[in-house]
Amino acid sequence: MAWDAVAQAVEAEALAPLLYRILRGRAIVPAALEARWQSAHQENFLRNTLRFHELGGALRRLAVVDVPVILLKGAALAETVYGGNIAARPMADLDLLVHRADAPAALTALESLGYEAVDAEARGGAAIEFENEVMLRKPGRLETLLEVHWSLLDSPHYQALLPMPWFWDTALPVQVDGLDALSLGPEAQILHLCAHLALHHGGRGLLWQHDIAEVLHFYEDRLDWDLLLAKAVECDLLLSLQQVLPPIAEGWAVPAPVAALERLSCLKPSQEETRVFGLLTAGDRPVARRFYADLATTPGWRQRLRYGLISLFPEPSYMRERYHISHPLLLPLYYPYRWLLGLCSAFSIRPLACMEKGDLAMSKVLRSTFLVHATVALVLGVLLLIIPGRFLEALGWAPIDPIISRLLGAALLALAWSSFRSWRAADRAHVAIVLEAEAVFTVLGSMAVLRHLAVANYPSMVWLLFLVLLAFAVSWVYALVRK
Repeated sequence: MAWDAVAQAVEAEALAPLLYRILRGRAIVPAALEARWQSAHQENFLRNTLRFHELGGALRRLAVVDVPVILLKGAALAETVYGGNIAARPMADLDLLVHRADAPAALTALESLGYEAVDAEARGGAAIEFENEVMLRKPGRLETLLEVHWSLLDSPHYQALLPMPWFWDTALPVQVDGLDALSLGPEAQILHLCAHLALHHGGRGLLWQHDIAEVLHFYEDRLDWDLLLAKAVECDLLLSLQQVLPPIAEGWAVPAPVAALERLSCLKPSQEETRVFGLLTAGDRPVARRFYADLATTPGWRQRLRYGLISLFPEPSYMRERYHISHPLLLPLYYPYRWLLGLCSAFSIRPLACMEKGDLAMSKVLRSTFLVHATVALVLGVLLLIIPGRFLEALGWAPIDPIISRLLGAALLALAWSSFRSWRAADRAHVAIVLEAEAVFTVLGSMAVLRHLAVANYPSMVWLLFLVLLAFAVSWVYALVRK
């Protein structure tokens, strides 16, 4: 057997601590590999000991402010289905579920323990209104990541649809470090884990699959399959169960009734679930596509409009932190920059500013485009800067503002110089910012001129100006898209 490949796969899936617990002392794997997994098991025990110590502190603080808590995912499973063996179940973070109404108090209480939000809010209160969680971070010997949830799935569709009172009413008591908490009931646990695996991880992940198999074994005599299937239909999670449960039942030898699996396969998801499932499980989901998926699954046009405005126009404090803006006067320019990055991600365009030297050589076409643009911008810039009145009058342009015209001439000369320097550059990475700026200027400029051409009669020279702008806009955008 290729044990090196096995070791790599096990480490990639974070299964080493679990496999050591199962296989230790049985001489099934080479001694060196078993020792390696033993080390991972011990390290995971130490990390999780610190994490559960932090979890105990968080639960005590939340109890003081009367905030009930349901443990989710790793923390809940380690204390229940894994029998309290915290060394066997790796965890990257801690997940707590609170009532939405308790979320502000919970966040304030945890901040008093030294936790801070990992990401800034686009607008005050937007996270609780439109998201399902906030990620907190606490520095220490081992940095602790703690996610405070008030809903179980991040899609707006599921935030509005999931019957959260049922998840709370069916929760079971669990103790952590002598403190009372809750974990999801059997049916709710299966629903959540299957939905999380299908919608957030594309159905992939051996550790998550093993969690579900362990839950099915642990609750074998208590799991109500009729209730599970009914809730799957009610919660629009039928496709998640259909994708996840049959392969686990077949591959992990779990005690799943054949009749229940047959009923599951015969149930038909709603059209809305099929639409949402397709949006959330699309293979590549960059920022713009995630934004579209959230917008499309947000119930109600008023909420969609509000979500869209908050996403497109975040608060200045968010923009300063997100983009590290060095001067307040630069703030307005970063909003179009944010939108441009979003558009690039929608079409899987890698912003040239992110490329390293040598990533892409300068093509002859792009180099020629820079030279032509430098020449055109130089001629127009000089004419507008020196003789704006006579030049624009010859074009039939009226009225003429000499100050604005000369400012435009200066801007064109600056673009001419940038294009000239870019023409001499050897690598596309060196001209990244210039190329994006040229694209933005010519696209917006051609749109502005077209708006006037559509509502009034202008001489043919203005149409020529529009065509020149449009030609450069197409050239720059093509250069951005071209890999």
